[in-house]
Amino acid sequence: MTQFQIIYALLAFLILGPSCLGQKTRVEVALMECWFNSFGEDSAKVKAMFLDYEHYLVREGVLEGPSQKGYKSMHQLIAKGKRDYKVRRSFSRELENITRSLEDYNSCKQILLNDSVNFDSSKLIRYHAVFDSITTRNEYKRSDIALGILSVLDEMDFDYDYYKVRAFILQDLLVLSEIWDIRNSEAPDDFPID
Repeated sequence: MTQFQIIYALLAFLILGPSCLGQKTRVEVALMECWFNSFGEDSAKVKAMFLDYEHYLVREGVLEGPSQKGYKSMHQLIAKGKRDYKVRRSFSRELENITRSLEDYNSCKQILLNDSVNFDSSKLIRYHAVFDSITTRNEYKRSDIALGILSVLDEMDFDYDYYKVRAFILQDLLVLSEIWDIRNSEAPDDFPID
């Protein structure tokens, strides 16, 4: 190396090094590892279920694709009250039969959330604050939740599996509310008599 190359490399390190070294890992990545690991031996099965459900949403036209843009667009449609699809599967229900250690997950989660030196949790904290402020109201709509999520997350955030799983749960709310609406609209007098 020439002296100029050495000086150039040293300057590049001094200028770029601190910003690269100072970047914190997003806590959402580590939380998803905790979540998947909480399923123990079934963690690979849960990861496969995650991908399968994502592909299901694409096939059903809920997601334009398993991309950041697809997830953002889905939230935008829910926020506008436009959804012309019928999702028949619930991700949460599919997970019910898999044993999970909630204690392990909560312990891991607490350690991660308390580690502000290594993890950036600012977006996660804002996400939960908005979500909690909406869901603690007496009345709210799914569109309110979607609008709240979009007020915190940008398109790049939908690359994190943590927020994808939360999108699955939002879909579950859509499925469950439709079932609830159907059940509430069926009065006993509406049932056919044999």
